Amino acid sequence: MTLNLSSNAFFELDDFAVKCQWTITSSQDKYEVIGIFDNTFYEAFDEFGSGVSTSSPQFTMKTDDIPDGGDEDDTLLIPITSKGRVFETLYKVKVIERDGTGVSLLRLQKQ
Repeated sequence: MTLNLSSNAFFELDDFAVKCQWTITSSQDKYEVIGIFDNTFYEAFDEFGSGVSTSSPQFTMKTDDIPDGGDEDDTLLIPITSKGRVFETLYKVKVIERDGTGVSLLRLQKQ
């Protein structure tokens, strides 16, 4: 049995997905994309063994929804809800990982 990970069921706005604005850096064209934003904080250790907090923001989306011409160094404007308010945060796409199942993971950098 084949599992279709790029199914719309994984990217429903009523569940975990959010609608974001993708801006192509070279042309400034803007597109709406839907995906799942994750910015989990975790503890890492520096060279002296001291704990430091960090995060690794990422956005998971259907590969087919990446805009034509979309590439690394483009930006995503992501709405983040905190305490009942929505704040838009700008991220730069640093890496696009296409996994071959129709889903891509975008590694992001906060701007």
